[in-house]
Amino acid sequence: PWVRHTWNSTVAKLQDKVLYLDRWRPNLLGISGSGGGSLKLWVPGPSKGGHLTMHVLVNGS
Repeated sequence: PWVRHTWNSTVAKLQDKVLYLDRWRPNLLGISGSGGGSLKLWVPGPSKGGHLTMHVLVNGS
């Protein structure tokens, strides 16, 4: 099943920061394993404002 999560902020609050999106997958015992993935994103400081939109789809199976 797909689940949608929405999180909003401003570029001014996020500028010059690093965002980490981590996903883990449980192993057969239900313990966090290495089957997930991660994304590291640096948000630069814009000189004239800016906009960032991310659409991340994660298969829940």
